[in-house]
Amino acid sequence: MDNDALALAQSDLLDARLGPFFYCPPNYLVDAGSEYVPIRVGSLKHRLRKLFPAHEVNDAMTTIEDCRFVSYAGPLAGKDRGLHESADGRKLLATTSPTVISASPGAFPTIELFLEQLLVSGGVDQRPYFCGWLNCARAAMLERKPTPGHLLGLAGPRGSGKTQLIGLIELAMGGRRANPRDYFCGGRFNADLLAAELLVLDDEDVPAKEAARQAFKQRVKNFLYSGAPRIEAKHKDAFTFRGVWRAVVACNSAEDDLRALPAVDDGSRDKLLYLMCAHAFPEVLSDDEFQEWQRIVRAELPALLHFIETYEIPHHLRASRGRIVAWQHPLLLEKIHSLDGWLAMMELADIAAMAGVLPLPWKGKARELETILTGHYETERHAKKLFGTWHAKAGVLLSEAATHSERVYVAGKSGKIKTYRIEPDEGEPCES
Repeated sequence: MDNDALALAQSDLLDARLGPFFYCPPNYLVDAGSEYVPIRVGSLKHRLRKLFPAHEVNDAMTTIEDCRFVSYAGPLAGKDRGLHESADGRKLLATTSPTVISASPGAFPTIELFLEQLLVSGGVDQRPYFCGWLNCARAAMLERKPTPGHLLGLAGPRGSGKTQLIGLIELAMGGRRANPRDYFCGGRFNADLLAAELLVLDDEDVPAKEAARQAFKQRVKNFLYSGAPRIEAKHKDAFTFRGVWRAVVACNSAEDDLRALPAVDDGSRDKLLYLMCAHAFPEVLSDDEFQEWQRIVRAELPALLHFIETYEIPHHLRASRGRIVAWQHPLLLEKIHSLDGWLAMMELADIAAMAGVLPLPWKGKARELETILTGHYETERHAKKLFGTWHAKAGVLLSEAATHSERVYVAGKSGKIKTYRIEPDEGEPCES
C-alpha cells in the first residue's frame, strides 16, 4: 500500500471513529440515536477516551473542530436527521427528523364530514382547492423536495374548526409548527423557522398598520417563493437554505380580523389561496366529546393521507406554480377589497366631485388626488384616516381600484410615476 492509500485508509478509519461527533460553536454534539444532542467538553473527552488512547484525545477533539464543524445544528425543515448542505455550501446538521405518518387505504368518514361542513361555504365547494394544496405539500414532504406553495388563508367564525384543520395539516407535514410573526413582520432573525415545515399565523400576529402589512406581504412572498431564503440567527453567520415550507394564516371572518390576510393585488394574486370556513361542528362539543372526536380523527388520518397522496387534481385547477391554481373565495375577496380602502377612496372621490373640487373625469397623479381629498372639508377627516402616514397609500389604492373598477385606469407613466384617470359614476354628468 503506497503512502497516499495508507493516508486515505487512516483518514477513513478516523472519520468512522468520529462519526457520532460534530462541532457547532460553542457546543459539541453527539448522535444519541433519535437525535443529535449537545454535550459539554468534559463529556466529549470521556466519550473519546473509549475510542482513542489518552494521548490522542486532544488531537481527536481538534479533528472534530476542524473536520466536523457545522454552521448550524438543529431541526431542518424538510430534512431528515444527519449532515446536509446549505444552498451556498455550508455544512448543516439536522438534529432530528420530521415525524411522517404513513398513509394507508381506508375510510375516513369523520374527517370527510368535517371537511364537507367546514369547506362547503357560500355555495362553493372548496375541498378540491384544499385537497390539491395539501397534495402538493404532502408530496414535497415525502420527497424532501422544496417546492413553491401558495399561502393558505383560512377565514371563518370563531370556533368553526380552523384550528382543527391546521392540526391535520401539521400532522400531514411532519408534525412540526413554528410562528413566523417576528420575521414576517420585519424582524432580522429567522433561524427558528428552520425548525418546522408548517408556519402558522393567526390574526393576532399580523400588524394592523398599512405600511407594515405591505412589508409583511412582501416578506411572506419572498420567503415562500425565493427558492433559498437567507437564514440568520443571532451571533451566527447567515446562509441560504432550500427548505420544505408551507404557510397558513388563520383569522376570524369579522371585518377587522380579515386584515390579517395579505391584500390581494396583481403582485400577489397568483400566490394566495383563500378559503372561507363555515361551522364544522353543528353543536358545541363537550370536552369528553371533543377528545373522542380527536381520537377518531387520529385513527382515520392514515386513510386521509392515502386519499391526499393519490388525489388527482382536476384538470381545470392545475397550474405550474404550486401545481394548483391560486384562488380566493369570491365572498371573502369582496370583503377584503372593501377593507383595503379603494372603495372608500372612490366614495370620497364622488363626494369631492359633487362638491366641485374634483371634476370628473379626473386625470392626475396619486399625490394630487390625496391633496384634493385631504384638503376638502367634507372629505378631509376620512381621507386622512384612510391614507394615514404612508406616503404611497394613495398610489396603492388607485392601483387596486384600476384592477377592480372600470371607473379607474392607468392613463400614463413617466418613470415610476403613474398618471390615473377616474371616470364619473354611471349616470353622473360628465364634465369636459
